[in-house]
Amino acid sequence: MKQRLAREAKPNYLKCLLLNDSEEHVDYFLKRYDKSFHIDVIDPSIIVQLDIKIFPCLLRIDDHSSINEATIDIWRMEAYLKGGEKDAELVG
Repeated sequence: MKQRLAREAKPNYLKCLLLNDSEEHVDYFLKRYDKSFHIDVIDPSIIVQLDIKIFPCLLRIDDHSSINEATIDIWRMEAYLKGGEKDAELVG
């Protein structure tokens, strides 16, 4: 079931993992995207445990806490937030 969002609300089904390897990059990313989705800034020391090779990594999570999609395509996720699957397919 897709969560209905109030204006300016962050969806629970979308998370972003951002590597804290550059303060300038982290600051820019947080200013640009913090209102769109939840962002967890993680330490480079744990990336081996996560088995993720590219950051930022956006995760779309279903109602059962399973990952439906992992992508670095921010525009695709923004389209998904605005219009759902149909708009996301048009972007990517």
